[in-house]
Amino acid sequence: MNWKDQRPVTMRDLAKAAGVSPSTASRALREASNISRATQQRVKRIANEMGYSLDPVKSVLSNYTRKSSQTTKPIGIALVSSDLLLPHWSGVIPAAKAQAAKFGYSCIHYSWDPKLSSREHSRILKEKGIKGIIIGPVFNNLDLEEPDLDWDDFSVISWGRFIAKPRLDCILENSFESMRLALDKCRENGYERPGFLNIRRNNNRSGLRPQAAFATYSDLHPDFDTAKELIIDDTKQCEQVSQWLRTEKVETIITNHFVLAELVDNGLELRGDLRIVTLDLHKSQTHNHKYSGVIRDDIHI
Repeated sequence: MNWKDQRPVTMRDLAKAAGVSPSTASRALREASNISRATQQRVKRIANEMGYSLDPVKSVLSNYTRKSSQTTKPIGIALVSSDLLLPHWSGVIPAAKAQAAKFGYSCIHYSWDPKLSSREHSRILKEKGIKGIIIGPVFNNLDLEEPDLDWDDFSVISWGRFIAKPRLDCILENSFESMRLALDKCRENGYERPGFLNIRRNNNRSGLRPQAAFATYSDLHPDFDTAKELIIDDTKQCEQVSQWLRTEKVETIITNHFVLAELVDNGLELRGDLRIVTLDLHKSQTHNHKYSGVIRDDIHI
């Protein structure tokens, strides 16, 4: 049977074809750790053959709607982030609440307390009636890469690709454009010989977009003297960064704030005349830092 010429394929159809239960089929598509690799690959192959496409938001929220059809309580959506991210979300939170209300959902901001375990956060969110989550960075670094939330109980979209596992649908900022705007500001303010510094995992999760923008900008503006970029494996490689600053004669560092902060915490010493361009530090946070240069201001730079 050519499934693609028939009605839309459901999870039950896929489960029947694969010889498993609907819940097992769902977990296999989400690469749940309690489903064998072989079963995951088999279910994915059959899903591809049948033309089935997993829509986590629709499946979880629509299922919850059916179960709660007898109640007037709206489906809950949570914007999850750390308090450190609140300045970035000052305009996002009220806009999200207003938009959610238009579609009959309730929306709250949920602050991630690092003192609580992921399981405790799952329990609290479920007690609040949350079924949908938009999760932003919960720390100002990349320590929490695999939070152990009860993923099967929520429909989750991440704000940025910072969670390594599980693989989530995500909303990405235009990091290519951010780098281009940052370099424009460097030229405008007379910041000479900028060099791009990043850690490999952060660089990879951005799809190499900032690095590509940096290289492209150099090609398009040959009169603008730039240093070679440096991608390090972790923030303990202070000596490698120091050598890069010397040999490339870097006068301006373009990086993420948390990368530089961790390097400094690990012993990196920065020259007093070195200029910093940070791609993720909000202007409201600069009073705690001695860095001078270009900072990100919400969408604009």
